[in-house]
Amino acid sequence: MGTLKRIEGLQAAFEGAGAEVEQILLRSEHPARARDVLGTSLPALVRGDLVPETLSWSVSGTLGHLHRIAPDIVLCCTSRAFHPKLTQGPWHTVLDFIDRLSVSYRDRSTVRGVGLLERGAFRCLAGPNTRFERRSRGLHVTRIAAGWTDARELQATWVPVTIPVPDSVSPPEPHTDLLFFGNLKYPPNVEAVRRLSDLWPAVLSRRPGATIVVAGRNPLPLVRAAAEQRGWTLEEDFDQLGPLIRSVRLAVVPLWHASGIQIKVLEAAAHGLPQILSPAARAGLDPDFPSVTASDDSELLDQIDMLLDDPTRRQALGAASREHVSHLYTSESWVGWARTLLQS
Repeated sequence: MGTLKRIEGLQAAFEGAGAEVEQILLRSEHPARARDVLGTSLPALVRGDLVPETLSWSVSGTLGHLHRIAPDIVLCCTSRAFHPKLTQGPWHTVLDFIDRLSVSYRDRSTVRGVGLLERGAFRCLAGPNTRFERRSRGLHVTRIAAGWTDARELQATWVPVTIPVPDSVSPPEPHTDLLFFGNLKYPPNVEAVRRLSDLWPAVLSRRPGATIVVAGRNPLPLVRAAAEQRGWTLEEDFDQLGPLIRSVRLAVVPLWHASGIQIKVLEAAAHGLPQILSPAARAGLDPDFPSVTASDDSELLDQIDMLLDDPTRRQALGAASREHVSHLYTSESWVGWARTLLQS
């Protein structure tokens, strides 16, 4: 979902700059060919000039397609879609890391609930991605990343994930204290639900009668069990985020494991909902993003107390985050960057 949002945002920015955009689905339109893998991709992998995931698609088929459509710019969405041969055409190549896959893979290998095979695969992929990220600094391409910290560490240009911001936000009608939402099958989100479940007795000891809604698709049995045990509201399906957000006072994003930029944080901010973020959830955002950060469980409990007791501060924080997202995290904000790239 995050990669799809990224593609949609960049496509909108380039279309706003006057470009015609065409997407190429590498694995389905140009599946891997043995001669590509053995002749060009494996030697490049050994040198560290690409990542193992690139072996799943055909660079010769992709190049043939690109020469037929003759683009001005080729945008490789993640290092998985990059091959050094894509820098040799009469176009400008943009390598969009989105985030550091090396860090993401290594982090995912430590999440509770990840199977042994997945854990091993993540660890095996982390090393080659680390090497490629380092070697890519010598490429004659434009290198960008969506996460603020990732862009800084990669020495790349920061171009954030962008989202639509509603023209207006209806007044809140809160009947629930807290909200956590996201794909409830995704291991880092499941781990966050575990953390909230462990903390809930302490929340109730401070605020008897406190309420929370956990929302998202594909909840695992562990999520269902936590909601039933703690008396939470579990929203599996909701057509629109707006009504859900209007029904709560505060969002919490207690992710231990996160990489890149968190779409859920931008979506909540776009609707003017104040949020408490973990450092991992905060890392992908620019330093001026309006939010409250809780570094540990004790601080999270304190911040929940403080903000639920202060509706004026909650309203100001939510309004500031909405204004900030409108200014920096919409595709319109990056049309100028896309236009400059096209002109250059």
